This record gives sequence, C-alpha cells and structure tokens, in this order.
Amino acid sequence: MRRALYFSVAALLAATAASAQRGTNPSGGGASVAASETGFPSGAEWTFSGMGADFIQASSSTRTAGIASPPVTCPMTLNVPAPPPGSNVVDVIVSWTYLANDNPMTDPISINGTPVTGAQLGWGTPDLCWGRTYGVTYMVSGVASLVNLGATNKFDGVCDGTVGSDPSALGEGLTVIVIYEDPSSTTMRTVDVFAGYTSSQSSGTGAAKAQLDFTCPYNGGPLHFFVNADDGQFASDLFLINGVDVSGLVAGTFAAGDAWAGLSGPAPDNNLYDAADDDVQAYVNVGDTSMVIESGFGSDCVAHSLAAVAYEPDPNCAPCTVIPFCNPFTGSFDNVATITPDACDLGNPIILTMNGAAPNELAYLTVGNGTGLIVNPPGAKGDLCVAGGNFVARYAKDIGMTDGSGSFSTDISNTLTGGPNFGLPLHAGNIQVGETWHFQYWYRVTGAPSAFSEAVSITFQ
Repeated sequence: MRRALYFSVAALLAATAASAQRGTNPSGGGASVAASETGFPSGAEWTFSGMGADFIQASSSTRTAGIASPPVTCPMTLNVPAPPPGSNVVDVIVSWTYLANDNPMTDPISINGTPVTGAQLGWGTPDLCWGRTYGVTYMVSGVASLVNLGATNKFDGVCDGTVGSDPSALGEGLTVIVIYEDPSSTTMRTVDVFAGYTSSQSSGTGAAKAQLDFTCPYNGGPLHFFVNADDGQFASDLFLINGVDVSGLVAGTFAAGDAWAGLSGPAPDNNLYDAADDDVQAYVNVGDTSMVIESGFGSDCVAHSLAAVAYEPDPNCAPCTVIPFCNPFTGSFDNVATITPDACDLGNPIILTMNGAAPNELAYLTVGNGTGLIVNPPGAKGDLCVAGGNFVARYAKDIGMTDGSGSFSTDISNTLTGGPNFGLPLHAGNIQVGETWHFQYWYRVTGAPSAFSEAVSITFQ
C-alpha cells in the first residue's frame, strides 16, 4: 500500500509577503480599498493517497450577530461524523474565516477546551459587504486527538470577537475535514485539500474563482468534492464548475439563481455559511488535471476559502510518501521555511529544496531517524525536530549559501558528506528502499539567532 500526505506552508509564505506589502488599512473598516487577494495557491495544501482514501466534513456558521434565526451561540458546538467502521483516520483539519479590520498571521482558538493556534492561509480586501477591511481565513491540522468523531465538539474563539487588533470582527464559518483510508478497499484513491481566499469583492472581477490542481490526473469514477462558501444568503449568485452552472444541482447549493443561501448553521437558511458536498464526476473529464470553481455574478457577496476532492488517480501517477511537520500549521511558528523533495524513488537523484529562508546566508541539511523536538537550541530560534532517535547528523561538507530568494538545495543521492548512492553522514550506511528518514535545514540569519526550516519525513521507494 502506498500512502502520501503532503502539507505545505507555501500559502502562509505568500500571505506573509502580501501582508508585509499592504499592512492593515489605517483608516479602519468601511474605507475604500483597492481589490486584492491572496487567491488559492497552485497545487493542493494537503495530499494523501491510500486504499479507499476519502474525507468527511462538518460545517457551520460562526456568526453570532447574523441575520439568521436562531443565531449561532459561542462557544459553538458541531457534530463531526465518524468515518466508516474499520477506517483509519489520517488527519483532521479545522479551518475558520472572519471579516475583520486586521489580518494577523495567527489566530488562537480552542477545541474541546484545548488551546490551538491557527495559521493564516489567505485574505482578501475589501470584505463581503459588511464594512470590514478584510476577509481572512485560518487553519490548523494534526488535531485528530482533539476532535471527537461521531460526537459533538465545542469550538471557542471562532465567532464574532477579537481578531488581532480588531475587537469587533465578524465570524463567517468553520469546517472540520476528516481524512481517512479504508484498508479493506481494493482501490487506490487520492485526497487533495485546497486552501486560500478568493471572493466576488476582492478578486476585482465580481466572482470568486479558483483553479484546483489535482496531485494526479483524474482516472474516472466517483469524484467526491467539497467547497465552502462564506456569507451566502438570500440574494442572487451562481456557482460554476468548469464553466457549468451547478447552482441547485450540487448538494449543499440552494437553487438556480441563488447557489449560496447560508444553509450551514442552526437556522434553515441565511446562516451566512454554506458547504457543498457531492459527487461531481459529471462535470470533470477523465484525464483532467484540475477543475475550476467560480461563484458570484449576482448581488450576493461570497467567498471561497477551503475545498477538497477525493478521486481515483491515474495509475501511472505515484505520489511520494512525504509528511512535513514542525511548521507553523503544527505549532512551530518560527520554522517558516519549507522543504520540497522532487522525488522519493532511489533509482534517481533526489533533491531536497528549501524555500523561504533568509537570503544569502549559510545553510546545510540535517538528517535523523527520530522526530524528537528541541525548542530553541543554543544559538538558534525555532524547533529542531529530527532528534530523539539513535542517529542525527549534518551534511556538513555540503554547506552552502542560500540564493537571493532564500532557496537552497541538496542532492542527497551524491553528497560530499555521505558519498554516492544516498550515503548518510558519519559513514552510517546508505538509505534503503522502504526506510523512512527525517530531514530539516539549518540556516544562518545575520544579526539574529540562526533558524530552522520545517521538517519532512520521507519514505523512500
């Protein structure tokens, strides 16, 4: 059985750069601002491939001062369904959105009484016609131990209230996605989860639009699809998949001419949040590598910030088994640089590339067989996350300089430190098929403590 889970912080880095360029509108809510948004990044934020892989979701409005009756009360409760009996839960992801006059990079909430901090995945300005400057979305993953499946859960800090410097932000909605696999299945399936922010107001086009790029080409059969919609209510709008109007046809949409009517929440409608969830194979062709979703074209102000698909991939496409960890989405907020391997097949060179580090600084790769965490080791700020086993070492002879954009690469198939054929440092042998090793970059920051990238676990083929 081949499994792959990929979790990237590319959207966080893009949002960080955009926030640094724009900052918070000093004139406050309701000011006239130019339309701008992060959009959805290319590619999935999370990818998992496994036998019978699929997802379930639960969604609700988080607006306590909305237009629905009865309104949401906070702390809000949400029943999260359990996956089919015999399934293995791979990950649980929680995402929530606000309309606010600030767009901080993190947002603290609690899940069943346990504090967690979400990382920002996208924003847009102006908001959805409520006089705020931004729509902004947050997410946290790896919370399977905190969420009660098949039971009611309590979420606090996600409703109307303080977001960053804004004491009167408006909650939009919250979604829990449970990714699982079924060992009894005989069909390999891939789950892709997408996140960002696009709206009819911030796109500049009058429509919220995103291209969802599949990890592997679609091989036909059921295509389980989910997308949220922020601020839907009784007003005109359309929802398109690949240019086809599916308003009222896809489960979770309301009717032709009014796709998003706020169906997710305690009231029958006007909850200001929606969740479409259906098989959409009728609108996607075999061999397609993406699908385009688009909402708007009416008087309703709507946004998308989360989507997911589950499908049978082209059998010739074999995703790597790569599990990033120790990054802002899992609580290591100083480890903002990412690692991306270009392959995991030992029959070919494998290059591990770091992006988002400090530019023009010394850097080197570390490797270990454990995932123990050391917080702020001497001379550094951040989490060293490849300790805890009986082996951890540096590719010290392969030290180099990051480029002007903060990128640095190491070809682990033939290093000066370990030698050819995927040799490990300290003459510890060679990486073998089926083994899992954990990698993390260290890099210098002039005038500040040194830093670490996120870490990745790679199971080699």
